[in-house]
Amino acid sequence: MTTAITTPTLPADNLTATQAHVLRYMRAHFAQEHELPSSYDIARAFGYASPNAANELQHKLLAKGMVERNTAGRLKFTQRGLLGEIVEGKG
Repeated sequence: MTTAITTPTLPADNLTATQAHVLRYMRAHFAQEHELPSSYDIARAFGYASPNAANELQHKLLAKGMVERNTAGRLKFTQRGLLGEIVEGKG
């Protein structure tokens, strides 16, 4: 008998279009580099003049439970942020 392994779909609603776009970018970056992008990486990818805008977006994703801080203070995905369906809504 074969047992199928399924990935849970966890809703990631309440994200603005920009937050959802950044979360998708963070997932893609993580898949390639095996680490989350820095604020500088996000700023460069989205054409922001300074990493402050990217840092603010990271803080909003933190507040919405998509990422969290590890014991060293670095951001890491939560299960919801890594595996959840990205649904854009009113954020």
